[in-house]
Amino acid sequence: MPADEFGRPFVKVEWQMPHLRVLKNALHFYREYRVEIFDRDKTELPEPTEVIIDMEKSLDRMLLEFQYHSQPADASEDVQGDI
Repeated sequence: MPADEFGRPFVKVEWQMPHLRVLKNALHFYREYRVEIFDRDKTELPEPTEVIIDMEKSLDRMLLEFQYHSQPADASEDVQGDI
């Protein structure tokens, strides 16, 4: 398994932006409804809520960064000029 410069293993996937959007939506849905699902079965939550929130935030950052970098150069200048 590949590792980063700190020796932590990572997984590389060949996804496009639509795949990340689906994952973000799925995580949001899971975070919203997982407590009642696991309460119904009287089982412990498989991971802390903070992990889910951290994953959502990471996906949000990736999507926003992609959107920012995919704007035409003149569009970003117009936005900056209005500030």
